[in-house]
Amino acid sequence: MPENALFASIVERLANDPQVQLSNWFGFPCAKLDGKPFAALYNESIVLKLGQSRVQKMLKAKEGKKFDPSGMGRPMKEWVVIEPPESVARERWLALAEEAKVFVASLS
Repeated sequence: MPENALFASIVERLANDPQVQLSNWFGFPCAKLDGKPFAALYNESIVLKLGQSRVQKMLKAKEGKKFDPSGMGRPMKEWVVIEPPESVARERWLALAEEAKVFVASLS
């Protein structure tokens, strides 16, 4: 279980779905749907696979940041980093993680 209490509570809820597995991705704790990652903990923030158009909308609205795990200016286009919100963090992160799960399911 991840050390971040907020992320741990979210993956615990997500893990109620038998298709969701808790695992690691790039060395970070993550949730996978049928082996495909859709949510991960990254430097105390949540990283979500939401699709390129949804990510672009979130970046434009300043609701998230580009996910560039290499730090080499090559962000992953379908992924977004969401900083921990000041309040209502659990519900916001959970809603976005559920959205990422639905997106990844649509790719199958």
